[in-house]
Amino acid sequence: DAVWQLAVAGQKLLSCSADGSVRLWDANLHQPLLSTFNNEGIPISIDWLMRDTNQFVVTYDTLKTFIYDTETGQIVRQFANDHASFGDPNYRINRLISHPSQPIVITAHDDRKIRYFDSNSGRLIHSVVAHLESVTSLAIDSQQTCLLSGSHDRSIRLWNLDNRNCLQEITAHQKKDDESIHDVAFHSSKPYMTSVGADSIAKIYA
Repeated sequence: DAVWQLAVAGQKLLSCSADGSVRLWDANLHQPLLSTFNNEGIPISIDWLMRDTNQFVVTYDTLKTFIYDTETGQIVRQFANDHASFGDPNYRINRLISHPSQPIVITAHDDRKIRYFDSNSGRLIHSVVAHLESVTSLAIDSQQTCLLSGSHDRSIRLWNLDNRNCLQEITAHQKKDDESIHDVAFHSSKPYMTSVGADSIAKIYA
């Protein structure tokens, strides 16, 4: 079925799919599929944990989020959901990213919030209402100082990662079928940001 997302670390590739599986690949091998993780629902978003090629974090449509170890194939830790949103289907995570050098996982939710979790304990450490509608996408810049978020409210917002305050908001895209911004990203070496939306437009910001 549809492949939702890819995550690369070195020679290893993770994919998550609407068929209910997360798969680990190594394209250098004659048989590139290394492992399949398939038991918690439909995976929505994945990322490698702190650039550790042995662990990754994945969230499911069942509102559960786990850290897996690729060597053992076992669940290492489950994240504790925000009790203020317990049982709320809008708690659903649309995108998660792992901080490249700190034990923090950042999540974007349908309930308009961005949440920060301690990946060592799985506990919630911060939560903020970040947009007027669902938060759809997240990115961290190469200097690890800023977080970029996108939303169906048509805006992208730039956040300071240290104090978690909003630095800038840009109304970037038009809506189509009640959707707007689908993804955001930073350039790996230049001071550029980009967003793509349901309006079929990609925008680059300097």
